[in-house]
Amino acid sequence: MTTLSSPIASAKPSDLVFVSQTNELVTDTFHVSQYFGKPHKDVLTKVRSLECSQKFTERNFSLCHKNNELQNGKLQPFYQMTKNGFMFLVMGFTGKRAAEIKERYILAFDEMAAKLRPRDTTPVLPDLTLNAVLNDLPFGTRYLLYVNEEGTTIRHIDITKKGLADIGAIRNIQRDVSLVSSALIELKHRMMALSGEYSLEELNEPIF
Repeated sequence: MTTLSSPIASAKPSDLVFVSQTNELVTDTFHVSQYFGKPHKDVLTKVRSLECSQKFTERNFSLCHKNNELQNGKLQPFYQMTKNGFMFLVMGFTGKRAAEIKERYILAFDEMAAKLRPRDTTPVLPDLTLNAVLNDLPFGTRYLLYVNEEGTTIRHIDITKKGLADIGAIRNIQRDVSLVSSALIELKHRMMALSGEYSLEELNEPIF
């Protein structure tokens, strides 16, 4: 790629495009005149002669005025334009240098849009999916013992079959797992109080 002799060679993205008063990313006919090396009045004529729809024109071109100090403060018209408006305007500008300037402008619009895009500030919430909860369990865990608050119901959940457990059950089990040992001792005592249905030897055998 040849070195550009126009001012755009050293221009930063913020030199080419800017945020308008309506909070849109735009450039204007003054910039187009400067970087493409065309008289401003010719750029205005080009904008006014574009054969785009009224809806497109209203959405992508905005007529503005500024005080012209060289003409005793006389109002000077110019247009601000969005990226789409800019592309429509310069579509007919041909030549290698024009192509390079178009490319720089497109990159400038994209880079400025990326900088102005709001960052996602949504707080990262804990992953409460079943797989995430199970992954937090100690390595090698196959079964979890569930004992209700009264200590009268005992059951085990085979977490190798993850479909048998839900989030609520796993979270409750994790909360109570530190009490499992004492719950087993209490359960043995309750069983021993029954009418001999279980023996102490049977109670000493692994439950699962």
